[in-house]
Order: sequence, then C-alpha cells, then structure tokens
Amino acid sequence: MLHLLQLPASTQRRRRTIARQLRDQGKPSEARSGLRNPPRSRGKHKAGCTGEATQVDHIINVGAGGAPLDPKNCQAVCATCNGRKAQREATKARNAWKRQPERHPGLKW
Repeated sequence: MLHLLQLPASTQRRRRTIARQLRDQGKPSEARSGLRNPPRSRGKHKAGCTGEATQVDHIINVGAGGAPLDPKNCQAVCATCNGRKAQREATKARNAWKRQPERHPGLKW
C-alpha cells in the first residue's frame, strides 16, 4: 500500500507504544481510532508562520493531564513553532519549582 505521508520512525514507535499502553488498559478501539485519524492543521501556531506543519503538538501537555490521543487536544504545527512552545513550557515548569527569596529578618523593606 502506498502512503502519501511517511511519518518519521520516532513517530511510528511512539504511536505503537501508545497503542500498546491503551490495549493493555483494555481500550483497543480507542487506540485504533486515535491513531488512525491524524490531526489536521488548524493554523494555531504562530501568526505569520509559513513553515510546513510536520509535527503534532498537544495543546494541553500530556504531562499536565492532556489526553494523548484526543483529536481536540492535538494540532499540526511546524517544527520551529513546536520547539518554541516546548521550551516555553519547560521554562515555566522549571520556574514553578524555584524557591522564592526569603526576607532577611534584620532588614526592613
């Protein structure tokens, strides 16, 4: 069968891993339907971006509770926009763990 869109090997491995996890949880139909229907570009990446949408981005990060296979939680974006968003989210997560400076008891502010 000829495929018009050849996905990178890493994407194919990730899809197989997700399908296996859902199958182990007793949700094989959800795995098949979620992987069969790839997200379409919604034009939500950076305004003015002319890059080709080659990656799938989770609108709500999976680590933050977003559904990995929900089509409403996925959007097609270019690699540059996806990388920038990933960096923003990583910085935000790191900053959440930073300790706030304490006021010295001998100083008056």
